[in-house]
Amino acid sequence: AMSHFDRGTTYQVLSHTARDEGYRALYKGLSFPLCSTALLNAVVFGVEGISERALKSLWSEERPMLTGFVAGCIAGLAQSPLVCTVDLVKTQRQVQLGWHGDSPVGIFRSRISDVGLRRGAFQGLGPTALKECPSYGVYFLVYEQSKRLSEGHLPTVPATLLSGGLAGCVALGMIHPVEVVKSRIQALPTSCSHQERTPLYVIRQGLHREGLAFFLRGFGAAMARAFV
Repeated sequence: AMSHFDRGTTYQVLSHTARDEGYRALYKGLSFPLCSTALLNAVVFGVEGISERALKSLWSEERPMLTGFVAGCIAGLAQSPLVCTVDLVKTQRQVQLGWHGDSPVGIFRSRISDVGLRRGAFQGLGPTALKECPSYGVYFLVYEQSKRLSEGHLPTVPATLLSGGLAGCVALGMIHPVEVVKSRIQALPTSCSHQERTPLYVIRQGLHREGLAFFLRGFGAAMARAFV
């Protein structure tokens, strides 16, 4: 299913999916991320808050930017295993053709039955951790600084929304190439070999087929999602 959209733009992917599979297919894989959002946010903000308080007591409160960045990195790393599993099931569901595919729970059970827990639930964990760790450090850093700079210039609600959108775009924009590689790995079936699932192999194949544009696949859609 992934090769079906090679070199396709975001609009082409959306329009072809809606035309060939129906508009409901645009929401394939939604249930798993939706059900796990509360838990993911609890882990991120909980770990970030605990880490920031611990770092402030260790480094004093004179380094708010550094403590915020490091605390964000720790929070991103802490949630990586859960994010990996959620994104893996979501991606596997999205590459299935047609709306009436396996349920997310069915996909999860089938993968574990076929290849075991480690690969069945955590395929792509390395790129996920590489993405989540720095991106959340940058997110909290940019968010706090943007919010501080906007104080006195914008009302509280617009300032918060603008700061959050800017932080999301910067944090996800800088690691988008890693996101592309992670998604390609997680879209692979269980029958793929260990070599085909390595980041280096995926990068080589992507560069061979698409050139450097491979690293920017879906960038526009990712930025729109990040800001919202």
